[in-house]
Amino acid sequence: KELLGENPGNNMNNPRQTLDILRQGDYATQYAEAAANGWADKCAFLFYDEPTTESNLSIAVGEADKLQSKFPSRKIVTPLHADWLYVDGKNAIEYLSVGSTLHCVKTAIYHDAIQETCERLRDERGDIILWYTCGDQPAGTIDLLTCVPGNHMRVLFWQQYLYDVDGFLYYDTNEWHG
Repeated sequence: KELLGENPGNNMNNPRQTLDILRQGDYATQYAEAAANGWADKCAFLFYDEPTTESNLSIAVGEADKLQSKFPSRKIVTPLHADWLYVDGKNAIEYLSVGSTLHCVKTAIYHDAIQETCERLRDERGDIILWYTCGDQPAGTIDLLTCVPGNHMRVLFWQQYLYDVDGFLYYDTNEWHG
């Protein structure tokens, strides 16, 4: 089985699919397969999900350094849901931008300093901005949970267009517990 072709929803040949997150584990094999098929520019790495402390951010930056020494991609995704996290006077996006040109921000925190930082990095360096959602209901922001009315879900992507966000990270489309 192809590593990147195991998921029936994954079609790296489709020009509309511009990004695929490589699974933690054997990055070298996955990246080699992608490169052999001409998909290397669509690959991103995810190794730390939603850091919430300075220590977590430092680990994420350190891992980014390790990955960049092995792979030419600077697309390292660290989904961020904490807009209150600052290190050395930098918000989390600024701090993580040392090792990545891909920024993934929860929709609920895409405002003020986080939004300004993302937009500045995109304008200055061509960085990519992604949104994601994660169980925000009923907190007031739109989510893709099954309890959210369909017309609300449609607004989410119009808001993404309004704010000129480059893409949306579907971390998981069907995750049930219990």
